[in-house]
Amino acid sequence: MQNLVILDNQPMAIKFFNEFIEETFPKVFKLHACASVESFFNLSNDLNITLVISELKLYQQNSFEPEYTFEIIKTCKSKSIPCLIYSNSPNPNYISRCIQMGARGIILKISDLNHLATGIENLIKGEKYLCNNAKQNISFETMEKEKINQPIITKRQIEIFHLKCKGYSDIQISEELNIEICSVRKHRKIAREKNDCNNDELIQRINFWHPTY
Repeated sequence: MQNLVILDNQPMAIKFFNEFIEETFPKVFKLHACASVESFFNLSNDLNITLVISELKLYQQNSFEPEYTFEIIKTCKSKSIPCLIYSNSPNPNYISRCIQMGARGIILKISDLNHLATGIENLIKGEKYLCNNAKQNISFETMEKEKINQPIITKRQIEIFHLKCKGYSDIQISEELNIEICSVRKHRKIAREKNDCNNDELIQRINFWHPTY
């Protein structure tokens, strides 16, 4: 069975996830509950974790304290574990920030549970998922800024742009991938034209949908 970690300190939330996972993914996941980043970090050293689900925390006087969640996302990213944020917050700034930090999926609690199931399925397949309610609560400007639209791009082009992000020159990329320099430049040019964006914008979109992990 695959190890799924729920990061939440509320007994009702843990109970909900236990019942949901058992009903929706019978005999697929073994559920582990953690109440802190520290306990999760220790657990991740002992287990091969398939997926982490964490809630975006809401504290006193209705003010957001997202650093807890951001720390979880950063820890997941450092350990190459996909992280799904399950939140009651429709705040576009925090949705956007979670994406920036490396969250692989965002599900709002007002969404149908089918979205939660689909999000889990997508993440364990190495894909991303943003539920419709989360998309609707991100402003047009934020969507543009974060470039979360999936790029039209080939596997080879992804490899080239990943190496470019690491500081490789065109010559170094050609040597690494064993292709001609002109092919490297042609791939980059075609990718930019297909996606109608400049080099920096395309890199942002590739890094979101196809992280190097």
